[in-house]
Amino acid sequence: MQINMHMNGDAAVDQALKAIETAVKKYGMRDHRPVFIHASYVRPDQIARVKAVGAIPAFTVGSLPFGGDIIMNLWGAARSNTVAAAATYDRKGVKFSWITTRRSRPNPTSCSWWTPM
Repeated sequence: MQINMHMNGDAAVDQALKAIETAVKKYGMRDHRPVFIHASYVRPDQIARVKAVGAIPAFTVGSLPFGGDIIMNLWGAARSNTVAAAATYDRKGVKFSWITTRRSRPNPTSCSWWTPM
């Protein structure tokens, strides 16, 4: 069974990873591919665990260009510079995807090209 979990922040990632790791210990590793919806901030030390359990972070495309300054002010430069760190995931061989949940814009995919850059 594939589980899609909505999360923002490293504490939510810790909770999800702990639950998945516990299930893997009890039931074994299967082709479950849990999806971490938004996965806005995953600490660098969590990325190896994300890969180990086969989780797939799904980064939100529309929020970053419009919310970047807010994120920078709330989280500070060190944390906000690693938000949706697609290049890091790619280098480490972790699969990820891009999503959009913004229906309020006339064309929600219009900003899709900004995020991967």
